[in-house]
Amino acid sequence: MAKKYLELFTKYIPGTEDAKYLSEAVISKTLVDREAFRVNAFVSFPEYVPRQVLLRIEEDTKNAHGINEVKIHPRFPESAFSTSVISDVFDECLSRKCISKGYFDDGYSCEYEYGTLTIYINFRTSGIDLLNEANTPFVISDVIREWFGIDVTVNIVQDEGFSDEENEYGSFVESEMENFYEMLDRQLADDYAELRRENEYYEKRPAKEPDENALPKQTGIDADAGDPVRVSDGIIRIGRLDFDHSAPELIYGEDFSDIIDDPTPIGQLSGAKASVVVFGRVVMMTDKETKKGDKVRLTVGITDNTHSIDLKMVLTKDEAKAIMSPIKQAKYTSKRGKLKVDYFNIALAVQGAAKFDKYENCMVIEPKDIMRIGTVERMDNAPVKRVELHCHTNMSMLDAIPPADEIVALAKKWGMKAVAITDHGNVQSFPIAAEAVKDIRKNGGDLKVIYGMEGYFVDDTARAIFGEKNSLLEDEFVVFDIETTGLSPINCGVTEIGAVRIRDGRVIEAFNTFVDPEMPIPANITEITGITDDMVAGAPKEAEAFKAFMEFAGDDILIAHNAGFDTSFMRRIADDNKLPFENTYLDTVALSRYLNPELKKHKLDTLADYYKLGDFNHHRASDDAEMLAHIFFKMCEKMKKEGIRSTGDIIRVMADRSDPKRLRSYHIIILVKNLTGLMNLYKLITKSYLQNYYRHPRITKSELNEHRDGLIIGSACESGELFSALVGNRSYGDLMRIANFYDYLEIQPLSNNGFMIDKGLVKDEEGLKYFNREIVKLGEKVGKPVVATCDAHFINDDDEILRKILLTSQKFKDSERNSHLYFRTTEEMLEEFAYLGEKKAYEVVVENTNKIADQIEDIIPI
Repeated sequence: MAKKYLELFTKYIPGTEDAKYLSEAVISKTLVDREAFRVNAFVSFPEYVPRQVLLRIEEDTKNAHGINEVKIHPRFPESAFSTSVISDVFDECLSRKCISKGYFDDGYSCEYEYGTLTIYINFRTSGIDLLNEANTPFVISDVIREWFGIDVTVNIVQDEGFSDEENEYGSFVESEMENFYEMLDRQLADDYAELRRENEYYEKRPAKEPDENALPKQTGIDADAGDPVRVSDGIIRIGRLDFDHSAPELIYGEDFSDIIDDPTPIGQLSGAKASVVVFGRVVMMTDKETKKGDKVRLTVGITDNTHSIDLKMVLTKDEAKAIMSPIKQAKYTSKRGKLKVDYFNIALAVQGAAKFDKYENCMVIEPKDIMRIGTVERMDNAPVKRVELHCHTNMSMLDAIPPADEIVALAKKWGMKAVAITDHGNVQSFPIAAEAVKDIRKNGGDLKVIYGMEGYFVDDTARAIFGEKNSLLEDEFVVFDIETTGLSPINCGVTEIGAVRIRDGRVIEAFNTFVDPEMPIPANITEITGITDDMVAGAPKEAEAFKAFMEFAGDDILIAHNAGFDTSFMRRIADDNKLPFENTYLDTVALSRYLNPELKKHKLDTLADYYKLGDFNHHRASDDAEMLAHIFFKMCEKMKKEGIRSTGDIIRVMADRSDPKRLRSYHIIILVKNLTGLMNLYKLITKSYLQNYYRHPRITKSELNEHRDGLIIGSACESGELFSALVGNRSYGDLMRIANFYDYLEIQPLSNNGFMIDKGLVKDEEGLKYFNREIVKLGEKVGKPVVATCDAHFINDDDEILRKILLTSQKFKDSERNSHLYFRTTEEMLEEFAYLGEKKAYEVVVENTNKIADQIEDIIPI
């Protein structure tokens, strides 16, 4: 919880001027290193505070609390930024070892307009070039972003009227550059000496008595960093990597095999330590000669795919070569589309001192000894491999990470015979995948890419009437509504049933009852409906209330708003109690979409306003049912003007005049079987973008049926039509009808649908297993193969953090949820679906995916 600055630093009594700035200053976060007696405070100020004042506050706070250092990271209102603060920004840049001193001292001017800060200086072109090479504009931009929360483009240019030839500082640039690097050399040497002294002090220092008023302790880079896990002899799992240290190879220093078996995870490094052993995979390396040219500053970045740290060394050229040579040999380059990215296939075990680097503002390792070790890669070791039929690339509308060539290369590496590319709504990865296959075949390998797409499917044959009964609009109908404890008909209960019987534009009878759901009513539901646990106490149980309602309704057609929801609860009660529920029903949401296409939303209160029916007590069943009856009367008036006289007429005209842009869309998998199918897929995509685009490109059922030749259609994920119908507790007849439309049915790992637990749609993983088992049963019933897919959006599980960044940038509310949508091996998938039984798991994971792949010809998409 955020605290005011003076509430946390209670021993510090500011002077009058400083108190003015600190009275409303709030600390959002603190990082405390108890061993080094350092505090980093992230402080929000209501107005701009001059840098000299901040430095004074830091110093006074440090002295008052008797600690080594207090560093304030300020945050000011965006409106406080102006060119008047630039001199403070320059001073802050200088403290970060950015080249600025001497360049702005001799006078400068600046302008800020439309997000661009232009700084004019009296300096030669070569001097400005040096500033740009040293990334000075970016450092200035970073400081402004950190202080004011705004992104500013910084341009440093030569002042007008200034010429290089007339510049009295003509030779200053070269000498300034030399002086700057000499200063860095001296400061780097001084810092290492200081760190060594600190290390010795911390080792010898007696334990300090705990201080009740002390600031909270920083327990490490990540307090939740896990301990190493011994997978087997010589293999240790740290973070998200398995390191093989069974045969270490010395590349620098002395052999330390006797202690290599006890590494410290990078995430647990919390302060200076004279000796520590860490494992990490190399991710980067930089080297630079010192000014004298006799030594090399070498930096090597290592990671355990959870945390990372730099190894920093100043070495002789021979020592540097001994370390750099094996790392360079392990370097390879991968194409990410047009971008080339360097990778290093090498891991290191390092023994050295853990220290805090002032320049990097983080922990680093100063290695004493380095040994090369291995990492254990995920491999598919199954004798018969599965085929992935649902996989996304970085062309999947900012939703997935890997380029198509990486997916193809992985499938080949694991020995799979085929892999499908199924991006959201497009086929942009087809050329990249085709090129990757060409490269594999040039090298004597073989792999079949299954070209496909995860499309957005709408049933333009959709109806508002469900059932066989046909009635005139003047006949009797029962309009009803229910209130529930939640959204899931499987896990939630009914709390109220309200209904009215109507005939020829009039309400002739009413029904209402509270229902005891035999479970607590959540507070948020009570807030919406006004129904409390006390109000349903002693009311009829669900079965009794359902029987009473059905006695009232008889065999009349039922009318409800979003009728699939209400009838799903009624069907669940009927099934649980072996009672009949076969009434035809009409959904007024679907009917309104047809009758009122000018409306963007079709909620009950929206329609009440649209038809000018006045206010009502929304979210109470009896009131909702009566209001819906009056809305239906208005709809009937509209329909009669169009010549619609019966429910049968409604079915006919809706099928003829449905608008794909206003229908609910579902996900669907389309796989290309042959060249005819490829042409048909391209036709479907073209029409979906040019004629049926609304939020995303829509493929209609009628168009799909017309161009289905050469295509294989899968039921897709939880956003597919079949899974949605299953969650909505549609009748078994509806489920079979839907399943029959597809060539194969799809199930996915439980983690893919874990969000349903968070939303209360299912109680736990057993509920998710239930859905997958029901799809398997449906497949057996209608004779359709069921396949298990990953719906992969990234290759390795730890790559999910990259997708989280993509989703966060698009402001998805659940962007931080772990979905585990990674590309799994055959063994991992068999283990995932073990709850289906060994035989059935093998069938859906291996046999059926290969059967689908075998139906598909090896084609070139362009």
